[in-house]
Amino acid sequence: MVPAFGIWSKASIHNINTIEDGSSLITIFSLSNIPYPFQIMAIIKNLSQNKTLTKTAKVATSFSDRLLGLLNPHNPRYLIFKTHFGIHTFFMNESIDVLLLDNEHRVIKAEENLKPFKLFLYHPRFSTVIEMPKGTIQKNHPRINDKISIE
Repeated sequence: MVPAFGIWSKASIHNINTIEDGSSLITIFSLSNIPYPFQIMAIIKNLSQNKTLTKTAKVATSFSDRLLGLLNPHNPRYLIFKTHFGIHTFFMNESIDVLLLDNEHRVIKAEENLKPFKLFLYHPRFSTVIEMPKGTIQKNHPRINDKISIE
């Protein structure tokens, strides 16, 4: 196991190419057997308050990523995904914070301390959800209509 760029503590190297000068180039490393290039990572910023929420968010694109969310121990603590009706915290061990964004990435709802085994339902036209560790909303104070950047 090799820490990758100081971010992931459980990254395994699958392919190393050696360049002519003798240095090594890591071409693919994986987290939970998914090659890194296929994991879409993002930086989440609150542009209205000029704050960075995280530099290690994962864009959940697969059904299993959306279904498991933060239950998957290999996922980072921040997940971004699209859904059309709501999210659940079934089988989770701890509460989470949730931001709900409109199509222009403005905060519509900030749900603090969503407890395990709960449903969080909302209007289907708001489809971007950010799951975060409990306490993120209290620490960063996102407000309704704040513009969120997902880079």
